[in-house]
Amino acid sequence: MTIVQTFWIFCENSSLHGLRYIGRNKAIKGNILLRCVWSVIAMVSLGFTLLLANSAWDQFRSNPTLTTIETTSYPVSLIAFPSVTLCNINKIHSGKAMELGRKLKDLGIHTNDTIDLLYSLPRLNDYGGIDQRIITIEHQLMSKGYDTERIAYEVAPPCETMMVHCFWLMQPVHCGSLFRRTKIFAGYCCSFNTDRFLEPIFTRSENITPLESIHVTGIGKGEGLSVMMDIGESNYMASNRFSYGIEVFVHRSFDFPDYSDYTAIVQRGTETDVSVLPTIVTASSSLRSIPLERR
Repeated sequence: MTIVQTFWIFCENSSLHGLRYIGRNKAIKGNILLRCVWSVIAMVSLGFTLLLANSAWDQFRSNPTLTTIETTSYPVSLIAFPSVTLCNINKIHSGKAMELGRKLKDLGIHTNDTIDLLYSLPRLNDYGGIDQRIITIEHQLMSKGYDTERIAYEVAPPCETMMVHCFWLMQPVHCGSLFRRTKIFAGYCCSFNTDRFLEPIFTRSENITPLESIHVTGIGKGEGLSVMMDIGESNYMASNRFSYGIEVFVHRSFDFPDYSDYTAIVQRGTETDVSVLPTIVTASSSLRSIPLERR
């Protein structure tokens, strides 16, 4: 059997639309024009097929990674519980500020200078300009053994006054055993289930042990963290918002929280529920063989 005969047999028996009209079909065997038309249509279709295949191949060569959804029912017990960081909008506790003012007054720093310095502290994270007078005051404080970071720590709202009652898995727990003072871009805050590297350097323990992941077996309020908080409106002195409340950040325990982790603001007299929809992204070992610029 020659190649031509094989081609005619393939055309007559193929399920591809149009090829049977090119072959020696009895209905159009004598109609040469119709067979030529179908031949042109088949060649054009084949050209488009090759063009699309080439485009798909180029796309695969330029981006060989493939993302798929493995499951939408992953067990909750295998997912680590996230970290929760609470930051009071007020960055200066008025009672702490008055106490610091008395200390600095005894060191020769005028009260007005102390107040001006404290009001400038919330502006340290907006990269705005600082008055030269504030810088001069800072140099005076450094000569007295104080620095800006230490002052911000001493006048920040303490965690003990922010959290009134804490519940873990619906059981009452002392808030001091759950939350620690941490330092993030928003200032000094209180964090639950975070690594020790977020703690201030001058209060951080030298022997830092790895944080063990926390896992729960279910979802809902009964399988999470509940906190009753006191915003402390009477102690507001300098804030980074024109409102009262506590900012909530939900993030991974080994991550430094930023604005992308911002979740909600808890305001006075309200109950705020925060839920998390986790997504686990994994990669196969074959990904290591693909250059970084092509991933």
